[in-house]
Amino acid sequence: MCLLRISKKKLIFLLLFLFIAFLLPNQSNGNQTILSSKISNYFFKINNFTSNFIQSDSDGIQEGNIYLSNKVKRIKIHYNKPSNIVFVLKNNKAMYFNVDLEEVEYFNTKNSIADIFFKVFYDEEFFYNSTIIEKNNTIEIKKNIIANEEEKEILIFFEKNPLIIKQIKIKENEGYRVMTFVDPNFNISFKKNFFSIANPLLN
Repeated sequence: MCLLRISKKKLIFLLLFLFIAFLLPNQSNGNQTILSSKISNYFFKINNFTSNFIQSDSDGIQEGNIYLSNKVKRIKIHYNKPSNIVFVLKNNKAMYFNVDLEEVEYFNTKNSIADIFFKVFYDEEFFYNSTIIEKNNTIEIKKNIIANEEEKEILIFFEKNPLIIKQIKIKENEGYRVMTFVDPNFNISFKKNFFSIANPLLN
């Protein structure tokens, strides 16, 4: 009888081990896929979006506004503190406009911070093969990518209910570049040519 009890205990332990080793990881992978699909759809369904933001990096604190349009697939970032600077990003090209100094430059976004932002908002497959951590009312996404021949860690935080992007953190040599979104607005329309990359000094 004693040996029978031991066998039952071993059997229960074995079944528990198999459950943990095989079933739970499959459930976790399933949840990861569902969440990554949900987040990709979140960005895909955004027609127009704007938000105030606070950015911190090795250069200090900056404030401004970010604008997105799925119609033209462009991003406009307007820094208003401490300097008045505008970036307009498209798929592989961007414009830099220093309003105060009246300087305009164009650059290729490939493998740059600008390219990372563009992929976050417009690449439907960006969130696949990433680590997704679901907490009480937040979702955290962690993804490592190669940019400029360096591995960069990207962390993106969402409020869970309703699903709203709250923060993007990009690890750099000096620490993290952090953009925190404040008061996002999805009900906005943009004027024609709002996302133009034409030289504003020639208008």
